Amino acid sequence: MENGSLFWKAKSGWNAFIFQEKFASTPCAARKIELTATRAKKRFNQEKKERFRKKKARFWEIGEKKERNSALDFSPKMSPLTRESMIHFLLLLAKKAEVYHMKTNHYYSDLLRQYPAYMTKEQMYQVCYISKKTCLFLLQSGLVPCLDSGKKTRRFKIETANVIHYLEDRELHPDRYKTPDGFYKRKRVKGKSRRKKRRKQGTGTPSPSVAAIDPYIMREYYRAELELYPDDVLTAKQISEFTGYSHSSVVRWCNKQYLQNFYIRHRFYVPKEYLLDFFTSRHFINISVKSELHKERNQQLIQYQAESCSAMVSTPQSSEKRTKNKVYTKNQGS
Repeated sequence: MENGSLFWKAKSGWNAFIFQEKFASTPCAARKIELTATRAKKRFNQEKKERFRKKKARFWEIGEKKERNSALDFSPKMSPLTRESMIHFLLLLAKKAEVYHMKTNHYYSDLLRQYPAYMTKEQMYQVCYISKKTCLFLLQSGLVPCLDSGKKTRRFKIETANVIHYLEDRELHPDRYKTPDGFYKRKRVKGKSRRKKRRKQGTGTPSPSVAAIDPYIMREYYRAELELYPDDVLTAKQISEFTGYSHSSVVRWCNKQYLQNFYIRHRFYVPKEYLLDFFTSRHFINISVKSELHKERNQQLIQYQAESCSAMVSTPQSSEKRTKNKVYTKNQGS
């Protein structure tokens, strides 16, 4: 701060950032001006770096951007630095290819020394670093020539030269030796039973006896059972005690809206009418792993339905009278 003004100048070509006295009348204002200058300088440097990166983009770290699509030219017109970097890069590539070629040739010579004429399927998949199933596919499809004896053991006999040819050709044409889609999927063998998976709750099929129960009878039965609770609204803990299922199961029913509820102060409250709708729903009836209370109530439901059906069945005399009345009305109509 000189003579009531703030002078601030950045390094290396940054224009002078000068503010008049009215902008720096207080220390707080001077601090704000200083922060604004710092942000402006930072933004300017970022833009400068971005412009430099776009201008000096390299292609394989050799040559400039304008020489990307041009053919390699080692004429004297090219700059010495670019020409030397290109030659150095090509020499590195050639050396790398030569080392790889030497390694592969050494590996192939070791194979010929270890397996002079033939090798088995077990030896081939270890040599080629492939799975047994892939090796079987190559031999059966004819991609790698072999002698098939049809035996259960030591069935295939492969020439070592054919294996080496496969390794060389696989580097050049990898798509030629790809297995078809779905080849590695596990197939079911006849005669072997699958491992039984535990069914999720609500996905099992109900037993015929429970499925045959009338929903109205089921609703009346559960309504009579719920008279043990005088309140019209039950909590999750009371529902757990009534059904025999755990508290977490009741909470899961409420969260997934299988059981309609009211969530008040981090607690679930279920009216009896909603609970009766849930007891007669398919989800509750189809629970695969039922609790002991649920099983007992199913047995009681079957007995309750049988008693109610027997009470509703009318006597034979009343049925005869009903048929006579129908015949009489038909005759009158005719």
